[in-house]
Amino acid sequence: MSEEDVQVYQYGFQCRASFKQSTKSSDIISIAYSPFSGDFALLDGAGITHWNKDTQIDKRLLTYSSNKKQLLKQIIFIPKYGIYFALAKDNTLQLLNSMLQRTFVFDADNCTILCMLYDIRKDMIITAGVGGLKMFRYLHHKCDREQAGTDQYFVQYKHYPVRPSQWITRIQLLETNDKLLCVAQKEIILLTSDGDYLFTINTAPSLPLTDCCYCSKFKYYVTASIDSTMKVWSEQGTLLHTFNSHSKAVTSVLMHPQSEIIMISASLDKSVRLWNLETFEEIYRLQVCEWGIQWVGLTRDKFLYCGTSRDLTVWSISFIAHFYSQTRVSVSHIRPVLHCNTKKKPRVISVGEDSSVRLLSAETGQSVSTILPPPDISPLNKILDVGYSRYYGLIFLLIDRLNIWVYTTRTDPASRVDIWEEDILKLMLQATEDVSGTLGVLGSIECLAVLHSHITVEGEEGPVTPTCVNQLVLGLQDGRLVFVDPIVKGLKYHAIAVHRDPVSCVPING
Repeated sequence: MSEEDVQVYQYGFQCRASFKQSTKSSDIISIAYSPFSGDFALLDGAGITHWNKDTQIDKRLLTYSSNKKQLLKQIIFIPKYGIYFALAKDNTLQLLNSMLQRTFVFDADNCTILCMLYDIRKDMIITAGVGGLKMFRYLHHKCDREQAGTDQYFVQYKHYPVRPSQWITRIQLLETNDKLLCVAQKEIILLTSDGDYLFTINTAPSLPLTDCCYCSKFKYYVTASIDSTMKVWSEQGTLLHTFNSHSKAVTSVLMHPQSEIIMISASLDKSVRLWNLETFEEIYRLQVCEWGIQWVGLTRDKFLYCGTSRDLTVWSISFIAHFYSQTRVSVSHIRPVLHCNTKKKPRVISVGEDSSVRLLSAETGQSVSTILPPPDISPLNKILDVGYSRYYGLIFLLIDRLNIWVYTTRTDPASRVDIWEEDILKLMLQATEDVSGTLGVLGSIECLAVLHSHITVEGEEGPVTPTCVNQLVLGLQDGRLVFVDPIVKGLKYHAIAVHRDPVSCVPING
């Protein structure tokens, strides 16, 4: 087999691009990503740098004068209009054009603003901080400002106050259920997208929260805290689980773009980790940088970017989990089962270390049928091979070299419907001639598989094709393949010598 015939799939995160802040520049304060152009704007204490992850070319677009350091503390990109919203240190909102030049300044309020968010569907800028949450309509066009009777670009729409001890430090829009998720010091506040109050989840006595994400599949809220823990909450405010794997403050949590049950977390311990929210287990970790991670997000092509105070890296997170199922037992091997009939859904067979067999849906990962460990098998022994007929709904277990058990998958757990014992198998496996042309001897069964296809054999009057579409293929110790009927016990269609050595595997997905 040549290298051209082999396709390699890399497991885990793969670095695709990286940017390092110049040693002469100050630390990065904020990162804004433009899904329209795929560019990043990195704000530091002396200005703004523009960087493209595809070309990996950076350009300094804005530099403050020596007496005006660190004027801005956050920027976000608005792809609808090709502009930036900036939050200044004096708590004013500023409009920046595509070249990061200031075009308008708006004094939102006198309270400290800690974060902001733009709702592109409603043209609304949302600010949050010490004074609570405020929503402003953005009037981009002149006719909209004339209709509103103002020359301002921002018009206050709604104000949601909070208690003085519960400052809102982060806000995000949950598009799955059209809600605003507000992360306060020790509670999660849920509002409608119009700013109407829904409910609050109190996370006390934990330390101040840093971020939160929502799992739509299980309806979980996962909070991150500066005490290095992550906690899973139900919508009723019940604490379900606590993750303690990180060693420093967890700065960001978000859901995996390709899975509804996998969560991504980033921390100041320089690592990014994947968590399964069904089993509450860590499934992957990687140290991605030399400094603590402060910002994490997704690009338009589903790449993960991780930002620190000194660099920015972009990672491919493909091929992490296309199929997942919970078996609650160590798995010895798995086998995908396809079918030529596209109307039938694919299946996956999982064989456990305890000789149990599970038939799983390849789409949902849910169990279709389970074969309990056969009582006649010693714990020291294991079943030798498994074959599944999708057409008949039967599973064939090779218990030993001359013993096959047949189960139906129409029940859960599966029911044993037949046993192919040694005397029946001897009649089917007895060779009439071996490769050299002399009388052959009985070969024991090494493996089995199910073939969903017609076979054509050479008969006395020409080619002959059996009417049965499904055949059970037995690989023997003497190097033969024997095709038998999966329903009529003892009916053999054909035998062919393929090896001089034992047949150890027949890779057929029937």
